[in-house]
Amino acid sequence: MSGYFNDFMEQSTKLTQYVRNQLEKVGLWTNVPGGLIRIASSPAGYVWGYNTDFNVYSCKEPCTGGWVMHERIPGDFQRISDVKADSMHVYFLVDKRVVVRAVDGGGEWRSIPIPDDATGGLAVTDSFLFLNGYGCAKPCNTDTWVKTATGNIVASSSNHLYTFDPSSSSVKRSDASAQGTLEVLSGMKNIVPTSAEADNTAVYGVDADNASRAVRCTPPYDANGSCKPLDTGGRKPTSLSVNPTNNTLYMTTVEPGPSGNIFQRLDSDNTHEVLAYSDKAVRELDRDVNSMGGEIRIQNAEISAGNTLKEASNVIHEATNLYGPIQSTKDQSQILRSQIRNSTQDVSGYSGSLMPLQILIATLLGLLILFATVGFVLPTSVTATMGVIILAAGFGAAIYFVVKKQ
Repeated sequence: MSGYFNDFMEQSTKLTQYVRNQLEKVGLWTNVPGGLIRIASSPAGYVWGYNTDFNVYSCKEPCTGGWVMHERIPGDFQRISDVKADSMHVYFLVDKRVVVRAVDGGGEWRSIPIPDDATGGLAVTDSFLFLNGYGCAKPCNTDTWVKTATGNIVASSSNHLYTFDPSSSSVKRSDASAQGTLEVLSGMKNIVPTSAEADNTAVYGVDADNASRAVRCTPPYDANGSCKPLDTGGRKPTSLSVNPTNNTLYMTTVEPGPSGNIFQRLDSDNTHEVLAYSDKAVRELDRDVNSMGGEIRIQNAEISAGNTLKEASNVIHEATNLYGPIQSTKDQSQILRSQIRNSTQDVSGYSGSLMPLQILIATLLGLLILFATVGFVLPTSVTATMGVIILAAGFGAAIYFVVKKQ
């Protein structure tokens, strides 16, 4: 039984720490030291950006402020106006050219000229690089840009392009090649998409009438209520970018925090991994509890049966002993009945010892329900607070019953 108990304690400790870490990260912004104008994250685990002096920096996840300053982009230029990254390269829009480098910082800068009438920002899909109205097949080793009819491209993912039409305040989506039919996303009306890297989970954007109001939109993007306000901590975002591999969201802001204007957090609805891990752990905990309970009942039944058999044998022996006193036989019978009653109480007592374990199971199940239901409705700070309260209440009750049992 000690093996099951030790396994239970190990699993419960791991699960509790895991859920606690998730609650601390979900919806809570971490201020990353540094100051950048715009930022872009890569599925390969790198974050790139540039500052007001147009110096270029990168950081390898987990990004905690260890920014690496790279050699200055070669050539004379007035400004850097955008940055995007994919799993292989990082792209900077520098005056009238795109400058490319390996996303891990290796190699050298490579310049790609762009059409004179190309405007707007960069968009990157799996196979193409886009500017407003133009596209080229990656790696764009030539300056051959093809005219497209997608309109004002404002965001992209590996498989889609997103456009915004200021005249109708409508958002449309096309495939990664910009050749397919444009799909109107009615649920994102009047929202300018800014980060769509993980669009199977969410698209981030800002209100077309109020750039200080950031939103998070979830599928299906053609339904009312698809977009909800994004809690930015009261700060106006200048760029948003999410790593689609680990759903870490990065934000640069106008107003800095104590350590700078760069912030990161776990995407608030990334609960699938949490639920899967927790569900597996709870099943293992339940198996341990059932096994411990089964062994306790078996051991207790064996002890009780042995004692009862011994007492019954004594009664039979005395009853068949013609020379034994009748009173002694009565006494033994009473002892037998008492033994049977005590055996029943022992089983109840052992079952009661499982109460703290059962409380822990119920607490963890309560956290799963919290993640899967109200976590999608209530603000993330409220959800995190409720989770901490549930953990504290559950462990407090378990400790109470342990002390009471002793």
